[in-house]
Amino acid sequence: MNNPYLTAKGHARAYIIIQTSSSRESVDCMIDTGFSSGIALNTRLQNRIPKQLVAAQEFELADGSIILANVYKIAAQFKNTELTTLGIFTNDGDNLLGIEFLKNFTFVLALKKNMVSLE
Repeated sequence: MNNPYLTAKGHARAYIIIQTSSSRESVDCMIDTGFSSGIALNTRLQNRIPKQLVAAQEFELADGSIILANVYKIAAQFKNTELTTLGIFTNDGDNLLGIEFLKNFTFVLALKKNMVSLE
């Protein structure tokens, strides 16, 4: 598995590991620099992940709509780095890695070279 990777349409993605109540699960996420929190996960994962409620926060979505979401501390791992980041759960089908997560790494997106890295 090449991690992170670019899709055929040039979307940057990466696999992270999330600790669930019973195991560790690999989760494929789109890297979204327009998302201010750390992780947005599909609600299908919500009941399986240990989390700590931090606050409720408004987020503006790509379509301009505003949602109010509970924000949690969530344990995650990328490569050999384990961290706790802020995360939300959404009904959207895609999982996202946002700025709060990315600030722990050096993120390079070089579309001209068809290359992405997250170190």
